[in-house]
Amino acid sequence: GELGFTTVMHSARDHGGSSPHRFMNALRFCEDIESVIKWLGRPVILYGHSIGAAAAVIAASRNPKMVQLLFIEGCYPRTKRALRQLYGGQGGLIGRLFAPMVVLWMDIFYRFKMDSISPARLAAAIDMPVLIIHGEGDQHFPLEDARLLRDSFPAGRAEFFVGRGADHSGSSLAPGYPAAIKSFIERHRQDFEPVKAEKGNLK
Repeated sequence: GELGFTTVMHSARDHGGSSPHRFMNALRFCEDIESVIKWLGRPVILYGHSIGAAAAVIAASRNPKMVQLLFIEGCYPRTKRALRQLYGGQGGLIGRLFAPMVVLWMDIFYRFKMDSISPARLAAAIDMPVLIIHGEGDQHFPLEDARLLRDSFPAGRAEFFVGRGADHSGSSLAPGYPAAIKSFIERHRQDFEPVKAEKGNLK
């Protein structure tokens, strides 16, 4: 690309053309990210969106030497809170009753460990440059969630880009987005060198 990097985009299990898999969650998304990093065999700039952003946070926390920069878009800070927001947003009394039951069932299913992998909980131990990207009008996770997440990282490590007028998935179309990405990478380029793909290694 124009910034000098090879881009690798993968489809997680049960997404795109990947193999089907029941009950995908942030941990399993993280496993798929780790498989790609292992296949590449080199440090990466990692970008994730929504649950993929939460998975990217988990992957960065577990593989600090293999992630040089972290971009997270439309991410939630707390797992159970995010589930209540998503299912509670189904509307009316049904949504308000349905959400707590779903979250309780999932908490039992995952042995009450969901909050242990919440992005805000893991963030404190992630010592790398982070750019948090969030749509101003995100209909799933409000802007306050992104600010909470930013403040969970070590002081000075996380920066913030708000996609003006953008929804949960529209920040890349917001004014200033390309410049923000380029500026963030350029300011931290001294911390790493882009590695060009060797012939036959990346296809």
